[in-house]
Amino acid sequence: MGTFMHKVFQTNIHNESTNGNCMRASLASIFELNIDDIPKFEEMDKNAWKKAFKLWLFKIGFTLKEQYDPPSDNSVCIALGDTERGVLHCVVAQFGKTIHDPHPSQDGLLNIKKYWIFEATSL
Repeated sequence: MGTFMHKVFQTNIHNESTNGNCMRASLASIFELNIDDIPKFEEMDKNAWKKAFKLWLFKIGFTLKEQYDPPSDNSVCIALGDTERGVLHCVVAQFGKTIHDPHPSQDGLLNIKKYWIFEATSL
């Protein structure tokens, strides 16, 4: 997880019958992984996905830090917010600004509700 260069786009777009996979696309972008190598958190029960997400992060050597302000350093992170499409959406952010929107529209966020920062675990 160094300098951000890997742009992965969503393979599922949110609609009435499908949850979008912007979270997985953002994670794949940040961690330079194939989107199919990341668990399908968007298909998990709303009460189970966060625990599974944190466990997956731990397995790849990271912990999740959630905050309302952007990271004070140059960390690449996920920003979560609302979209014009009326759904909660994840984008890749740095310095409090979107640097990659995994949705094909590239419309970005109307607001940022929270940041997810990934901190390396120490062994």
